[in-house]
Amino acid sequence: MVSPSPDVDRPAWQRRVVWLGVAGMLLAFGVLGCLHALTVRPFLPADEIPHTGYAVVVGRGHLPTLSTPTPLLTGMPRRTAQGHGGQIYTANHPPLYYMLVATPLRIGIALGQPLKGLLGARLITVGLGAAGILALAGLALLLFPQRPRVAIAAAGIGPLLPSFVHLSGLVDNNALGFTTATATLAAAVLALTHGPSRGRLALLAAAAAAAVLTRASGIPFAVLAVLAAAGAVLLGSRRPLLPRAGVAAVHGSVVAAAAGGAAGWFYLRNLGLYGDIAGPPPTWTRSTCTRGARRSTTCCRGGSGAGSTTSSGGASPGCSSSPRVAWRSAAG
Repeated sequence: MVSPSPDVDRPAWQRRVVWLGVAGMLLAFGVLGCLHALTVRPFLPADEIPHTGYAVVVGRGHLPTLSTPTPLLTGMPRRTAQGHGGQIYTANHPPLYYMLVATPLRIGIALGQPLKGLLGARLITVGLGAAGILALAGLALLLFPQRPRVAIAAAGIGPLLPSFVHLSGLVDNNALGFTTATATLAAAVLALTHGPSRGRLALLAAAAAAAVLTRASGIPFAVLAVLAAAGAVLLGSRRPLLPRAGVAAVHGSVVAAAAGGAAGWFYLRNLGLYGDIAGPPPTWTRSTCTRGARRSTTCCRGGSGAGSTTSSGGASPGCSSSPRVAWRSAAG
């Protein structure tokens, strides 16, 4: 019997074992995520209502605001979709995730089967979560090249965390936020450890753009991507210092331009609507909006228009017609 070569056969064998282990973790996560998507009652998690409403509105070619009413779908609690609190309070998030899940929702609505469209959107989210697990395994391999089995342990985080399985089995943008952030980290480490190249720069720029177009929490990862693109040139190039610094600045600018061009417009929109790039803070609630205006019947955030209304239909004295002004007055 011929023993395996320690330099060739064994590393190849180890790689096969590692990827089989990662595949097994992905399979486990996929099974659990799909079971969750199939068995949890539609719209039982409260946040699934506005996330679904956001995707439906995007599917119609529009972007919602915090005061946009949630479209009423079969199985959605009527009192939530039509009464107070029925607005799309997730509208401060960028639209990438909602663009991805809008198609099955539109098809389901067009066929008179909106719940099947909801299921399709949930299953897409499961796939996005699985992509994040794969990115995490790749990141572990880059960070620990001499300990490839760490990738299996990293990939096991998904199936072992009930909260991650839960959020990945619903219409919710957290799974894509995890995936884009992890992919950005992996692309940054790849550029820093293997040196600059056009392909790695393109990968880094695409990951950073996707991260900021998914959630505001992706902005720090995009900043890290800019620094990694420049750092990869500074650390990996043999050019003289000044030319190397110039190329590093160009690489960093490419990533910054990709991220800013992809999502900058949306954050400027948030700034204009709410006075903050990430949208209003958690304190922007009914109690703060109606402070000093007890006759108000709806919150500034939840009213049918930009401000709240009274029972007579006029603007509440405690809430401005502009949500930006209303938030600032409440914060003050």
